[in-house]
Amino acid sequence: MTKEIEELRDLNLEKESLIARKNAIKKHLAEHRDSITDNEILNNTNEVKEIKAQLERVNAQIEIAQKFAENNQRGEKIQMENMNVEKTRSMEYRQAFMKYVQRGINSDLLEKRTDEYTTTSTASTVIPQTIIDEIIKESKVQGNILSKVRKLNVKGGVKFPTITVLPTASWIDEDTPSDRKKLSTGSVTFSYYGLEVKIAQSLLSEYVSIDAFEREFAILAVEAMTNAKEIAIFNGTGSGQPTGILTASGVTEATITSANLVKYDKFISAIGKLKPAYRSGAEFAMNSATWDAIVGMVDVNGQPVARVNYGLNGADYRLFGYPVNIVEADRIKGVDTAVAGTDYIIVLGQFNKYAINSNGNLGVYKYRDEDNNQDVTKVLEFVDGKVLDTNAFLRIKLANA
Repeated sequence: MTKEIEELRDLNLEKESLIARKNAIKKHLAEHRDSITDNEILNNTNEVKEIKAQLERVNAQIEIAQKFAENNQRGEKIQMENMNVEKTRSMEYRQAFMKYVQRGINSDLLEKRTDEYTTTSTASTVIPQTIIDEIIKESKVQGNILSKVRKLNVKGGVKFPTITVLPTASWIDEDTPSDRKKLSTGSVTFSYYGLEVKIAQSLLSEYVSIDAFEREFAILAVEAMTNAKEIAIFNGTGSGQPTGILTASGVTEATITSANLVKYDKFISAIGKLKPAYRSGAEFAMNSATWDAIVGMVDVNGQPVARVNYGLNGADYRLFGYPVNIVEADRIKGVDTAVAGTDYIIVLGQFNKYAINSNGNLGVYKYRDEDNNQDVTKVLEFVDGKVLDTNAFLRIKLANA
């Protein structure tokens, strides 16, 4: 028991004693009101006042002691978490993890992850923090769309409030007060959806250097996970996986035919459905086939509306001044393969109004694939994703001609 908790216990005992003494005096006065002298009544009344003053002092001390105890417990928890992180950074832990992945050799050094979605019998091995750092670094580089969405670390099953209507301001004079504008708030609730990557042991067994092994492990894990997350950002069904921008209910929609896609007035009319308040910071996402169809469009003055600038970091695509993200067909279909009346071909919006939620706590399982006679390492992460503000996105569907 810590010093703060002992002090808190002693103060509560003193408080109970004072309350008991006060109640005893009041009871004595009530039961012997007709037989006790005025002087005795005065003395007892003064004692009750003194007890009340002592209680105020004790209550104040208890409040301070509770804060110290809570801070101490919080500090111990943070210290324990930091110790666990430092442990997984140690060379001994990293070597033990490498042996576990490459040769299936288990060690008492390796920690098991236990949380809301695992039990002791199914808990995965905790990945060294050095690999987690490498995974985070790789994720920032590889995921074009993933790098733009909001990253959250909130508890699953808890409602996350979102603002769906912007507040307004109005002009007033001395006789006309302004109406009070209330924010209409909604909420989203994130779930725990398992995202797994299976890595054949043969891809990792050849490395003898820990640094090379960890770097390759991170690249293999991130490449597959980033791809799965980005597909889900657009097309996730919400059942066993995140809910995507193209499947979420309430997102603003427009339609356009393939013939009108290259017509300035028709295209402007379609993207004009995105509310003006959300246009600042908005970006396009489309397939390269759709971009190729649009890139030659000109405005009413015959000026190109698309720009491509090449630099050290690659090509910078812009359309009507908005940045354009070229994505694969498994994210958004191109105008050449999309089914009219069914498939979306363009998204315009603020991608930071979409959130990916994960605690970033990856675990590893080892198992034997008997069908292929191969040892497999499975990396598991729990992820969910949702649109935080449906007004922030416009999705354009290919219409029937």
